[in-house]
Parts: sequence; structure tokens; C-alpha cells
Amino acid sequence: MDEDTKNQDAYPTMSGAGDSRKVGMSTFLIHGKAQTARWDFSHHTVPPLSSSVTYRLDSAERGGRGVLQFGRRRDEDEAPVYIYDRLDEPTRSILEDDLAKAEGGDVCCTFSTGMAAISAALGILLKPGDHIVAYGTMYGCTYSLLTRWLSRLQISTTFCDFTDLARVRAAIRPETRVLYAETPANPTMEIVDLGALCALRDEVNASRPDDRTLHVLIDNTFASPYCQRPLEWGVDMVIESLTKNICGFGTDMGGAVICGKRYEEDLFMYRKDFGGVLSPKSDCPPSPCGPSGRSTPPRKLPSSWNSTRRSPECTTPASPATRNSTWPRSKCGAPSAPSPPEPCCTSRRVRTARSPCTPGA
Repeated sequence: MDEDTKNQDAYPTMSGAGDSRKVGMSTFLIHGKAQTARWDFSHHTVPPLSSSVTYRLDSAERGGRGVLQFGRRRDEDEAPVYIYDRLDEPTRSILEDDLAKAEGGDVCCTFSTGMAAISAALGILLKPGDHIVAYGTMYGCTYSLLTRWLSRLQISTTFCDFTDLARVRAAIRPETRVLYAETPANPTMEIVDLGALCALRDEVNASRPDDRTLHVLIDNTFASPYCQRPLEWGVDMVIESLTKNICGFGTDMGGAVICGKRYEEDLFMYRKDFGGVLSPKSDCPPSPCGPSGRSTPPRKLPSSWNSTRRSPECTTPASPATRNSTWPRSKCGAPSAPSPPEPCCTSRRVRTARSPCTPGA
């Protein structure tokens, strides 16, 4: 195995120049970073829990520096200035750093629930008169958000089958700003071709001005970053419900949006103004959404998959007739029906920490 392939899922465990220690995806999801400039907890075995809502600023200069930092994420090694919990706080920011790293994004903004994360992602992109094209198979509360609430703001939605890109293309209008899908979809486990969807977005955007571009938003909750990283396929924003596989134990709720830096200021300003902030009590041990709970995907998902008849090393079958596959429901949404034709790893679908499937393979 060449060195590039060997290190494709290598994650740093320390902050600081000259430190080259790296671990694999499973180890990183379980332990996170041993040290970070977010907080000096180098002598703790797990990060401590912050219970402070407000922070001493000592001087107007320090307060001004904190205000200027907010919504413009510092370099990871730069010491932060915390002002108020709803803006930023150390325990939550550590979780955000780890989730951004796991998804392969520049920025992560966490929320109190997955629905708060979805609302924020759509909220910073849309205005009255805009249009959404959404996959018809989706979580019921997301459907309610689109049809019951966004429609009141004159934001309309067209639902169609995202496994047929001709239908997606036909649904796009000049006012369409978002292509939204879950993959695997809840509850049918249908799979969307992310590469083809992003290629369609690029085709549409080639003839649009910068302020009217089309954005691809993917809910990655069922796969989690352990299995699939949509940003690697060109997706603009990834949304996670931390309540599901990332948390895994049914004890806490949370949500996250992971994306590039161009969305950072708007996301954090939206969270500040609309609320929906993830409590530090929900992102720190012993809560499963925190550093102890990041162990859930590498522990639970492989064992669920191994109990099925087909290994999910790569879930897109080679045959075009079965390319848009549906997984019958079973443990963790894994396939329980008779196995389709052998998967083709070069078709670049969902990958696991063990999988040889990588973008560009």
C-alpha cells in the first residue's frame, strides 16, 4: 500500500507546529484531540465541562477582540476570547473542531437539535421568492419545515426523485437556490449520486451570477462521517443530526452544519440571533454527543453491517439497472434483502474507514 493511500484517513491528535502525530478515523472519532488551543486541558484525561454563561473580559480591548473574532473562526492555534455562551464557548468549540475534521470541512457550527441545524442552513441561503428542489423521501419534520413554515415566507419547494437526475434538472427554476437531499434517505435508505448531483449544480451555476448560485445541501445523518463524507464530492453543506448515529445512545439531542469558510459568519450569526445553541452539557462527557460519545460510529456501525449478508464497503452496484438501490430497513438501515450484483468500488459511493473507495479512485 502506497503512503498516500495509507494516510488518506490520518487525523492529527495535537495542535502546534511541528507535531506530526496522526491516527486513523476510528481512533480520532473515539478520542478526538489530546490537546487544543481552545482550552488548556492538557493535564485532563477528558476535556472539562464549562458551566459559565458569561466570561470576564478584564478590559475593553479584550472585549473588542472577542467581538471581532466571533463568526470569523480563528486559526486553531490562536487563543480565543469568549464573551457569552450563545456566541461561543470552549467545550462546544472543541466538539465543532472535531466534527469539522471528521467531515473534511473548514467549519462546523453545532445546534441544539438536527432541525435547528437544517433551519439554519436553509435560513442563511434563502429569502422570499426563492425555491428549493428537495428529494421526496425525507424525515417528516424536515418535510413539515419546508411545507408548513418556509412556505409562509414565500419560499416554495418542489419534491422529486433525486435518483433520476432528469427529474431534478426539470424541477430547477431560475429562482431555485437549494438542492436538498438525505442520503441514505430516511426511512427507505435510497442512495443519491452525489457526484452527479454536484455536476448538475456546476452546470447550472455556469450561467448564473455569483449572488444567485445553486447550493447542494446533504443530510448525512444516517451514514455519519464514518461512512460517507459528502464534502469530498463537492457538496456545499453537510447537515448532521448528532442525536442519531454520532450520539447513538438516545440520551442527548444535537445538530451540526459542516461547510466551507464562506458560510461561517452567516451560520454563527444566525445561531446567535435565532438561538438553538447546543448546551455544553450535551457536548461534553459523560454525554454521548461529546468526546466519549464520538466512539459510537466506529463501535456500532461495523458490527451492524457485519450482521448483514453484504459488506457495505461500497454500496453502489455495478449494474445500471440496480444503481439507484433501496435498502430494506433492518438494523442501522443496513441491507437485509438478497444481495444485488457485486458492488463496484470505482463508482465512488458510501465508504467506510476500511473501504478502498475514495473520491477520484
